Amino acid sequence: MLPLPQDQPGFLECHGHPDPLLIGDGGLFVASSPLGLGLFAARSFAEGETILVFNGALLTLEQVIAKGDDQANPLQVDDQLYLDIGYPAVYANHSCRPNTGIRDDVRLVALEPISPGQEIFWDYSTSMWEDYWVMDCQCGEPCCRRQIGDFPSLPTWQQWEYLSRGLVLQFIRRRLEERGAPDLD
Repeated sequence: MLPLPQDQPGFLECHGHPDPLLIGDGGLFVASSPLGLGLFAARSFAEGETILVFNGALLTLEQVIAKGDDQANPLQVDDQLYLDIGYPAVYANHSCRPNTGIRDDVRLVALEPISPGQEIFWDYSTSMWEDYWVMDCQCGEPCCRRQIGDFPSLPTWQQWEYLSRGLVLQFIRRRLEERGAPDLD
């Protein structure tokens, strides 16, 4: 990680953070956001472009619970398996109106053109079906659901939207098919 070059106007002032850090190839940085810290675009991303690939140790739900809320950063990737995601992915905040989504279970892709300085958001509910974890939503969007929960907690129209755009993890699609939901592929 390298400090953002001083000659790139605007980034050092972005969201009031005095020293954002460029990540990897310089396409992303972590800085202050209304929700604490957030992940931001340092360059433009085209719709459909991969922003990052989630990775981390595989954990069971029991291991996630044992690590606790302050230590685990789980992304559910199967019925009983989680990726314990780390830096920088852990700073991608939730929004009920996301500008990114997960494809192929681990690729965070742009759902629309993303400009430099724009915060990266995804809908956490597209990767959850465990009947264990919920949290209050603070995204502030007019369409805010007020609570982040499992995929089945989403309004039906939103489930269909995410499914039709390929933004739902395979284990969720498999569960829906087992329940007799029509295939959208």
